[in-house]
Amino acid sequence: MNQPDNKHTTQGKIFGILFLIAFVGTIIAMFITAQTDPVLCVLIVLCFFGFMFLLGGIQTISRPNTGSLVFLTLGLELLVGAFAVYRILYGDEGQRARMLHALPKLGCGGCALLGAVLLFGGILIHRSQLKRCSQELTATVTDVNIMFDHSDSTGRRRNRYAPMVRYSWYGAEYEIQLDVYEAGKTYNVGDEITIFINPDQPEDIRLPGGSMIGGSTIFGILLIGAAVGVYLLLGNS
Repeated sequence: MNQPDNKHTTQGKIFGILFLIAFVGTIIAMFITAQTDPVLCVLIVLCFFGFMFLLGGIQTISRPNTGSLVFLTLGLELLVGAFAVYRILYGDEGQRARMLHALPKLGCGGCALLGAVLLFGGILIHRSQLKRCSQELTATVTDVNIMFDHSDSTGRRRNRYAPMVRYSWYGAEYEIQLDVYEAGKTYNVGDEITIFINPDQPEDIRLPGGSMIGGSTIFGILLIGAAVGVYLLLGNS
C-alpha cells in the first residue's frame, strides 16, 4: 500500500497545528465574549467556520477540484460577512452608514462570485483533470461506501455510493476513494474498472467520463442569475 511522502506528512502536520490553534483560540474567545457580548460570540464562530473553509480549500489546492474552490470562496465570504456585520454593530455612525449601503452589493457580489466559481471553475478544473490524468490503468473495486445516507420526502432511501479502488503503478500499490457518487450500486467489490491517473501524482485519478461539471454549471448559472436579478431589483427600488 502506498505510504504518504514526507511533503504530504509535513503539510498534514502544519494544517493540523493551524486547526488546533484556531479551535483553542475560538473556544477561549467564545468563553470570554459569551459572558458579556453574545453577538460578538456569534461573530467569532462565523470567523472560525470561515477560517476552516479556507483551510480546507487550501489543503486540497495541490489537486484542485470544484469542492476546494467552493470552500475557498465560502471561507472568504464568511470572513468578509463577519467583518461587515462587526462594522455595522460596533463601528461609528459613518462606518455603519457606509457598510449598510454596501451590504446589499456585497451580498449580490458574493452570490455572483460563488456562481462564477461553480461555472467557470468547474469547467477549467474538468479540462485540467483531463489533461493531467492521461495514463489509463485497470483498477479493482475493494469497497463501495455510502457517502450520503438520507431519505426523501416520501420516506424512501436516497443513498449515494462511491467506490474505493486499488491499483498498482511502478511497483507501488494505491487504494483511493473516488469522488464520483452514484445513486445506485453501480460498482461491486471485485469489479475491474478503467481509471486514468496522473503519472506525476498517482493518487490523482479520474474515471472515464466521471465529472460533476453538469451540476456545477447549472448551479453556477442559477446563482449568477439570482445575483444579477436581485441587484437590478435593488437598483430600481
